[in-house]
Amino acid sequence: MPNARDNLLNALDYLLHLDALGTAPILTLDEHRLPVFHEHEFQGLPGVETHLTDGTTEVWLQVRRLRAEPPPPPEATLRLWFDLSNDPAKRPTLFERIELGHHQLSTYLTLPDQSGTPPAEPVPERLELRLEDFPQVSERFSRYLEQAWQPWATEEAPKRKAIRLYDRLFSLLQDAEIGGGAEGAIEVAWGVGLALWDHQDSSKQIHYPIISRTVEIQVNEHSMALRVMPTERDPEIHADGFKEIGKNTDLLYTRARSEFADADKTFSPLDRESFEGILRFAAGHLDQQGCYSPDESPDVKDRTLPKPQHHLIVTDTWVIFAHKRSSSFITADVKRLKQEVKWTPKTRQ
Repeated sequence: MPNARDNLLNALDYLLHLDALGTAPILTLDEHRLPVFHEHEFQGLPGVETHLTDGTTEVWLQVRRLRAEPPPPPEATLRLWFDLSNDPAKRPTLFERIELGHHQLSTYLTLPDQSGTPPAEPVPERLELRLEDFPQVSERFSRYLEQAWQPWATEEAPKRKAIRLYDRLFSLLQDAEIGGGAEGAIEVAWGVGLALWDHQDSSKQIHYPIISRTVEIQVNEHSMALRVMPTERDPEIHADGFKEIGKNTDLLYTRARSEFADADKTFSPLDRESFEGILRFAAGHLDQQGCYSPDESPDVKDRTLPKPQHHLIVTDTWVIFAHKRSSSFITADVKRLKQEVKWTPKTRQ
């Protein structure tokens, strides 16, 4: 006979069912159709720092605002022989031939390093010059690439990646602020433990962090650096996708609750001790062939994601992602209450 505890759980399940009508569990980050930032995108970039503290405030990520530097200018006459892009990924190459107008040609031919003395005959209105007739151009171009352009490109390329990440994060900050409570408003979360699974029996793919915690992005008004910091909300376990492919997730929730309650430190995606036990348990419990990727890969510095397989892979990498807030303001509270009730020992009725 159902007791009061079971009746309460049934009532909470019904509330969640009503909220979920017409919506399917999210199995992949792409389904949110909102920005996603993976750990490997930040790795080794200038201006990026993790695991900072500001007094008593935790700062999980800081991205400084950097300024792009233009490429070093070549000599004026050499500049005529190629297009110089502002993109360090676009290595310049020489034209096979160029066509100069009267003004350009007059200047070009009177320079000492070209002919030594001004031409005796009148300069034509237009003239085509071929690279093969000017071997000194190729020599000067090679020196320019080696001594000026390549050092600039080597330093500038990672800086440009950091600038693009900064711009994307800043745009996400604006979107989160503008949404403020309206329908379709978004919030930002920091997840750890990417579950990757190409599930054959259901023909479904899972690509989602198992643990996440809501974060906020702030901008330093003086330096304009962006900071990603955790909110006061508790970490969440994402297991609805596993239910969709027929997996029982009750033990995962129980294990997570136990570890979070017993932990000496609060959860942080940058502190392995605060999450590794949960992730390793999830990998083995949800799939007999599942694996926790750090146990399989010897290269701990490789933070790129492995390709999904027909068995579950759980990584130790982190991800920052945006998602829409629930249309119901009480859904998160109901979920937390349900877990509290489930984890509370049964008493005699």
